[in-house]
Amino acid sequence: MNQNTAVIGKLWDALNRQDLEAARALLHPEVDWQDIINNGRRNGPGSVMDYWRQLFSVMRTETTVVENCSLGNGRIACSVHHLVRDPQGGIRTDEPLTHIFSFRDGLIIRMDAE
Repeated sequence: MNQNTAVIGKLWDALNRQDLEAARALLHPEVDWQDIINNGRRNGPGSVMDYWRQLFSVMRTETTVVENCSLGNGRIACSVHHLVRDPQGGIRTDEPLTHIFSFRDGLIIRMDAE
């Protein structure tokens, strides 16, 4: 496991626990994150934290890494199984997803969801 895949594993572990401070520690100060809920982008760790807070206020997510694949230039395609529950525990989404992560200085600089 290389350093970048280890960072991805730590990120999903933190987000599954809703430990936003641990997740924030993995973000580059200039992070650019895809906002799937609002169909836009979030820039900077504070804005990404706001996005995660918004996300966790309406759903619980459980993300399991299935496979990481290097795309070159420090980019990694992370295939995951993504289970989303509403606040009462009902399943809203149960599907595979792919997230593309880019890194700078050992931290996540960009995330795109496919």
